[in-house]
Amino acid sequence: MTSATWRLFERWRTARGYASQMAACEELGVERQAATYWKSGRNAEAQTIERMARDLGENPTPWVLAAASEKTRTADERRTLMRLARELGYAAAVLLAVYTSIPPTKAKALELNISATEYALRIVRRCVARMLLRSLAWLNGDQRHGKAAVCTAT
Repeated sequence: MTSATWRLFERWRTARGYASQMAACEELGVERQAATYWKSGRNAEAQTIERMARDLGENPTPWVLAAASEKTRTADERRTLMRLARELGYAAAVLLAVYTSIPPTKAKALELNISATEYALRIVRRCVARMLLRSLAWLNGDQRHGKAAVCTAT
């Protein structure tokens, strides 16, 4: 059974034009055997997964959650994390579509001399990161962070 990291790695390696797994691993700064580990079901560290996802222009949160779900001990825990990963991926796509189309986003993007999509991506990244951090804090018993996240790019 291959891991989420392996599936992401193969997409990343192909997109970056690496013919060999060894060269791709060197570029990522991981040991040469890492690809073999990932293919056999192990997962990379979150920062490696994040880098590959961002290089592909994707939200890393669902990938990191998918990898975390594969490390869980129970099937219920695995299903929960995979569901959350899918939901976060969908939520980010919806937020991006909404934020790209509203006039204040377009105006602020012009002010910053970037595209409306890039500005919306900044907002979505912050929002997803805040949701994830608050969810993790809540799961660890910190009830103070249960309030809704405010999504801004400032």
